Amino acid sequence: MRRNLFARVLAGALLLLAGCTDTPVEPGGVPEGHARLLLNATASVSAATLVVQVTGPGIGEPLVFNLPVVDGVASGSVDVPVGSSRVFSGHLYDAGGTETHRGQVATAVRPGTNAAISLRLEPLNGSQAIDIVISSYTIEIVPLAAPPIVGRTVQVRAIVRDADGDEVPDPQVIWGVTAPTVARIGPGGLLEVSAEGAFTIVGVYGGVAATMETEGLSVERFAEDRLRESYRRWWNTETQVGSVGMILSVQSFQHSAWATNWGMYQYSEYPRTAIQNDAAQQYYLNWAHAWTGSYDGIAALREGYEAAGSWPDLRARAFSRFMLGLHLGNVALLYDQGLILDETQDPATAQLHSYHQVMNAALAYLDEAILLTQQGSFEIPSTWTSNPLSSQDLRRLAYSFKARLRANVARTPAERAAVNWSQVIADAGNGIVSDYDMQIDWFDWEHNAGFYLTLPPSWSQLHYQYLGMADQSGKYQTWISLPVADRHPLLPGGVSFTIVTPDNRFPQGATLAEQRVQPGRYFYAPNSPPVWGQPARGSHRWSYYADQRFRAWRSSAVGPYTWFPVEELNLLRAEGHLRTGNLAQAANLINLTRVGAGLNQTNAAGLNTSCVPKLPNGACGNLFEMLKWEFRLETQFQGMFGAPWYFLARGWSDHYRGTQLQLPVPCGVAQARGIACYTFGGVGGNSASLGSSYAWPFE
Repeated sequence: MRRNLFARVLAGALLLLAGCTDTPVEPGGVPEGHARLLLNATASVSAATLVVQVTGPGIGEPLVFNLPVVDGVASGSVDVPVGSSRVFSGHLYDAGGTETHRGQVATAVRPGTNAAISLRLEPLNGSQAIDIVISSYTIEIVPLAAPPIVGRTVQVRAIVRDADGDEVPDPQVIWGVTAPTVARIGPGGLLEVSAEGAFTIVGVYGGVAATMETEGLSVERFAEDRLRESYRRWWNTETQVGSVGMILSVQSFQHSAWATNWGMYQYSEYPRTAIQNDAAQQYYLNWAHAWTGSYDGIAALREGYEAAGSWPDLRARAFSRFMLGLHLGNVALLYDQGLILDETQDPATAQLHSYHQVMNAALAYLDEAILLTQQGSFEIPSTWTSNPLSSQDLRRLAYSFKARLRANVARTPAERAAVNWSQVIADAGNGIVSDYDMQIDWFDWEHNAGFYLTLPPSWSQLHYQYLGMADQSGKYQTWISLPVADRHPLLPGGVSFTIVTPDNRFPQGATLAEQRVQPGRYFYAPNSPPVWGQPARGSHRWSYYADQRFRAWRSSAVGPYTWFPVEELNLLRAEGHLRTGNLAQAANLINLTRVGAGLNQTNAAGLNTSCVPKLPNGACGNLFEMLKWEFRLETQFQGMFGAPWYFLARGWSDHYRGTQLQLPVPCGVAQARGIACYTFGGVGGNSASLGSSYAWPFE
């Protein structure tokens, strides 16, 4: 079962089944004449409930305690009358109510602190025995403050709590390790690692033990681990549902959703509202996620560099420059300001710079990576990036990201027009020659945003706003001309808004019935009846269509997911040629995907005999509109937080009125630097769209 997507959560409350009593309660919450004991056991993940009975002289009816098992761990506290010969009987049950383990132990219970005892549950079905620790304390080893690197020392600490949950001051923990040939630890918890290898740290207090599994690493291996972690943080920043991509996608009509999760509904409603840049607001973390993730990725580089003193080889140096380019590039794409850092700098002393300056730094780091890849050959293992990469592969990726970032940092049409398109053409020409895929396995590499961005019906449907321009029947012009509140897949007169188009990326046929059995390459019409929900949130969000391109991937959500399609580079080159006056070459590059989609060729004059796209006013799109059409269709859900349409729309002046054109520095970061919190977006707000170039009716 896939981790994070469909995790099974077992939860419950500690149930104390005992008779009512008038016994006075002491200040700590323990009834007078009782002792509070903690029970902890590691069971199997199939276990559901641990039942503990306590009997003995003066108790009367047996005391019964039900402890739920959560993720294979049973724990809880019990209040037991003090006295001798207290018999603890344990019974473990699975989710079906079958008893799997049983055992008992007798002990005396004293007021205050009790020595730890073990209650062994023997299996009734041939599995392993389970030990329950009954004690007055819990102990937890604090995560190590520094990595366990060979030849270095690390101070280990533990937190000890009593049965009331209060922390024990200055606990005298007894320390040990399981592999003394790898590491040793002194009485005060000073850990010294002498060799590479796995080992377990053990801390004991009051007869209760806590363990922490770790691994001794060489300096070189730790540095490599941090390089991998930097890439992983970049990937998670771009692809987690908790990031900003879900909002940006629905704002730019890349997909439609009526669900409120992750700010999708709130920030795509009409009229558009400003970003609520306030840590107390529900979706603040979505807006701040990319900032945190990007600088966490740079922090991982700093950890590796500081531990090693310098990068150990050419591969590490090249990859670190590549990662600095990606992290700073993402900051510049999104935020109006950012910190320019490398692995040697303290972020606390870094100053904020404009997004132009941050992007220039990102591009310079990618140039450094390219130069380093030309100094020798090396191989990057799949554990770093999910795919093995040669030095040439890394060089092509660096060129590709340079082209993507340089073109898409623009906030306005004027800025996009001012991009160095000759450099974009050159970089794209040196870029990848086939799609760059991530290998999703849900252990090392996840992509939950890709799953939900394309999952029908409530999470994702096709939105007619842009994609309706494929239609040749005139229904799109009818739909877009209606007031927003009246837009519905069922048009006036009960006519279904089916997209009838020669573009084979869409379902083919004149009727919905025909289209349901002839899916397109990128979209399909689910079987009837259509699922439309939450009408109060707007029927303009509904359509008859859903994603087809990632449908097979979505069925298991594992395997390759394209994050940088090679078509994107072809279309960046096409835009560059169009903007620099080479219209014939722009048309040739547009035709690479246009003709494959079943549409007629275009040319330097913008011939569009297929009339795709057919604009809101009914006109056939010109060469630039055909470029935009191919860009949207060929990059949807791939790269740039899974929301490439958002960044394209900024430079093309296609965002709906009031949509923010960039993000503010997260409020918490600004306040820590003595800057008042600020925001963008909302109709009439700062850095907000003044309206789409399509001049949508009722916008």
